[in-house]
Amino acid sequence: MGMRFVEAPVLKAFGVFDPTTIPSKSEASFANYDNEDTTLLAQHFNMDQEETLVEWRNFKYNRLAMDIPEEVLKGKGGLSPIHYVLKKLVREQCSYIITLNNIVELAQICLTQLLSNAVAERGCSAVKRVKTRLRNSLKNNMLASLLHISINGPEKIIFYSIKINICLQKTSIL
Repeated sequence: MGMRFVEAPVLKAFGVFDPTTIPSKSEASFANYDNEDTTLLAQHFNMDQEETLVEWRNFKYNRLAMDIPEEVLKGKGGLSPIHYVLKKLVREQCSYIITLNNIVELAQICLTQLLSNAVAERGCSAVKRVKTRLRNSLKNNMLASLLHISINGPEKIIFYSIKINICLQKTSIL
């Protein structure tokens, strides 16, 4: 999967949220740290670039002050450091939304990016199951309903056990 995203500068730019790569305030590189990546993200998602850069400069200081658990920094907490920062931003967006509106929006976008095609593959498999040679004249609304049931419906085991229970209830009534 790593080979798919080698040439994806936008996905690479989301690395700005990685708390392990930020230099300390005393280093000369801190002033311009990740300004290019932030500008790229703002440009790609049609945000005001200057406003986003100003928010980014403020957020750098907030991110340095974030208390990130040691197990997360070591990769043992179940979350990567980037994921932890993004979730914290989104979870506490009420306190950040006024001053860091674009940064919060970028965090939400990053958290919702799909990094695999599993959902699309699952959908294609469902279409193959539902739309067979004998059922190729289904209308769109019926096909959509059947696909929804196929993808999100109960598992076959649960369905059959419910069906058996209903049959048993009917036979005990007679």
